[in-house]
Amino acid sequence: MRHVRDRWNLVYAIVVLQGLASAVPWNVFVTESQYLALRVHRPPYRNVVADNFENMNMIVSQVGTLLGFLFYVPCQRWMSINVQVLYPNIVTLVAMVLAAWITMSTWMSGNAFAVITLLSQALIGVTTAMITGGVFVMSAWLPSAYVQGMSLGMGLAGTVVSAISFVTCWLWPAGASHTKTVDEAAPEALSYFVISSVIIAAAIVTYDIFFRQPFVKQHLQPEVLLEWISPACADQHVKVLTALRDCGLSSSAGHSPSDAEQPLLCAASRIERKEQADMPDELSLKQIMQRMMGYNTVAFLNQFVTTAAFPGLTSAICSQWNHAHVAPCHSDTKMGRLSGDLFVPLMFLAFNGGDVLGRLGAGLEPWRSRAPAMSFLVSYQALRGVLLLGLVLCHVVTPSPWQLPHLLRSDLWPLGLTIALGLTNGHGQSMAMMHAPSTLPGGFTRDRCGPILNLAFTVGCMLGSCAAFGITYYFQAGA
Repeated sequence: MRHVRDRWNLVYAIVVLQGLASAVPWNVFVTESQYLALRVHRPPYRNVVADNFENMNMIVSQVGTLLGFLFYVPCQRWMSINVQVLYPNIVTLVAMVLAAWITMSTWMSGNAFAVITLLSQALIGVTTAMITGGVFVMSAWLPSAYVQGMSLGMGLAGTVVSAISFVTCWLWPAGASHTKTVDEAAPEALSYFVISSVIIAAAIVTYDIFFRQPFVKQHLQPEVLLEWISPACADQHVKVLTALRDCGLSSSAGHSPSDAEQPLLCAASRIERKEQADMPDELSLKQIMQRMMGYNTVAFLNQFVTTAAFPGLTSAICSQWNHAHVAPCHSDTKMGRLSGDLFVPLMFLAFNGGDVLGRLGAGLEPWRSRAPAMSFLVSYQALRGVLLLGLVLCHVVTPSPWQLPHLLRSDLWPLGLTIALGLTNGHGQSMAMMHAPSTLPGGFTRDRCGPILNLAFTVGCMLGSCAAFGITYYFQAGA
């Protein structure tokens, strides 16, 4: 069978775009935490909601994503790919357009804004769960490089948003003596929601283009799908199917086999029975979870360590040249704005840049074609906790004085540790996504692996956020 190439790498680009669109809403809401904090304080508002809105927003988003995966994982086998990707993307687009509208509705009270935003976050959390799992299904139909492409797109979402954040912060007048008001911050916030809406709309349009590509159509043909079932018998099976087609024995032929054709059908039947004996017809959810336990552990540790440090802890670190002792950091210093209000956006850019490099690195040999030992992957992700230990010893500035000593005094420490955190996050996440399908029989890799693996990522993200809250709360205690 003639191999069809991915012309102009169009399919790869679409997979990257789908991954980008799946992650951009969460990154926008994380980056816009400062604007949201300003916005919910417009009277009338409740202090308990407004003062803790950033944490509430993160928790609601992650609970929505977790509930989405808890629904999606057991029900996914009955969902078409449109239900998994296309329709949730449309719902997400509507939610982001609504967010853009309420961003410019500066007359709206803080209470109303908080309610609409939290409901939108819960809805986007559910749709994100389905989109992420569905895009994994789409990419897993193709060679493993396309799964890495999806992972790369998810990393690019953070890089794009953090780059915009850095530029917009840099354009704010250096000599400004006051913090931005709601009216001043609204246009900047609007730009995030507009850009994210355009990205999601592009993903919706290219979704149909994806299935029209000859490269994708070939990988959905029975001959290619059989390679996932038993690679050892792939050549023999394709020969049988080709012979059957040549003899006119397709399901639409509409006639009974002749005596000459009967041996060929018997041979095909024997091959099919042999492969079915080697591969189970069905796996329970429990069996799938057991087979994926190693990679689920890697996924959990990856997100737990990352979210324990980013963005909660890293956003509270100031430059060594910034003499603030309680939040916020001074906007300008004798060393310039990079040591002032641009330092935190620089930290976000450092993390997301490292994250993208890690995802690109996972696509290189030997990681691309061969998974490391599971013991190495688990240890690798667990040892990332050392990076968290280093970050809490940097110049952390919180509303109450930080109780730990400032031992790592050079700005190279927080920047280097943050880059390493992003690098190992992207690399570890891509490794899990690329190689977890190999733990299941071929017929299950496309449909069951992605949702379960992303559920492990979500649980790790939730518990990591709780750990971040505990760290920042405990080490301010007694001040």
